[in-house]
Amino acid sequence: MSMQTVIGMLREEVSAKLATHPPTAELIVQDPKLLFGKPTVFGTRLSVELLLEGLAGGRTPEQLMRSYPTLYPEGLEAAIAFAEGLPAMHPLAGLLAQYRALCR
Repeated sequence: MSMQTVIGMLREEVSAKLATHPPTAELIVQDPKLLFGKPTVFGTRLSVELLLEGLAGGRTPEQLMRSYPTLYPEGLEAAIAFAEGLPAMHPLAGLLAQYRALCR
């Protein structure tokens, strides 16, 4: 199966999930069998931490999506929304703050 086929199937699955569960928070999953239970974007092996580190390091959302073909815009938005809901002292909230500072 080609990567394009896999990505197409993922996008269809994400669209169906968003149609039945509109909040993007549904796109962040925690599975103890995947990346030791770190929060990840649904359908990918990309952790919220990895994505926020990229953004805080100066990478743009477009650069991240080019680097990670399975990443989709709603998934990145969900990662950011997930971090917004964390206490300010949480390390992921700190990465989000760094990213927001870069955007100013």
